[in-house]
Amino acid sequence: MHRTLVTSAKALSVIMLFAFLVPETMAFRPSPSSIGHSAAKANLSDDNQYLKITKRMVVTLDKQNTPAPADSDQAKRLAALAKDHLDEAGLKLNFKSYLQGDVEAFSTPDGSVRFFAGLMNKMTDDELRFIIGREIGHALLGHSMERARTAYKSLVGTAGAFGQKGIDNSLGNRYRVTRYPYDQEGIADGYAVDFLKRHNYNLAAAESAMRKLAEMNDPENGGGGVSSHYTGSVHRADMIHKLITN
Repeated sequence: MHRTLVTSAKALSVIMLFAFLVPETMAFRPSPSSIGHSAAKANLSDDNQYLKITKRMVVTLDKQNTPAPADSDQAKRLAALAKDHLDEAGLKLNFKSYLQGDVEAFSTPDGSVRFFAGLMNKMTDDELRFIIGREIGHALLGHSMERARTAYKSLVGTAGAFGQKGIDNSLGNRYRVTRYPYDQEGIADGYAVDFLKRHNYNLAAAESAMRKLAEMNDPENGGGGVSSHYTGSVHRADMIHKLITN
């Protein structure tokens, strides 16, 4: 079920700017042989079926990871940042944070948004608002649906041998390592900048968040623990700088 996002002309120009300025790199893609092994199972053309699959996936991920207790500082912080953004363009959103130290956040087509403690601990509140905007953008613009399709189809030829339970147990981790095409990452950055503008948040936080991620990705600083979705952060930060200063 694709959702139509009604944006202002200015918001649309932000998205299109990133679509043309950000170069595309190779995203994770399943091999033809792995897809062909169970093509019938993979042929889920109806988005509603993928919504059901990803809802099950999120339930599994919430069990496989350790959600922050509702009365913890981490959970209260995210709840305060997200409370005004539980419905964006008709998409109902739900937010949760994990105690694991990964520097990562992700969203799914059903509107689930998850943050890991490692990312939250590195970012200011304003920078987290930028990340929230990015994840909402991925969900609303159909990126997360494409990601779900790719992740699922890459599993049916491998985990498929273990039945549906095997796929359900493995899909969350496969989804997390399945990368968005680089142009979609840039478009989500642009959506997030517009998100900050619409809600009168600090625009400078968009660039500072991306530069923090770039620094953490630098091999000289260890380069570990940061999600692969934040690669190319220096170039993306430069694009964001141009966007917010023009």
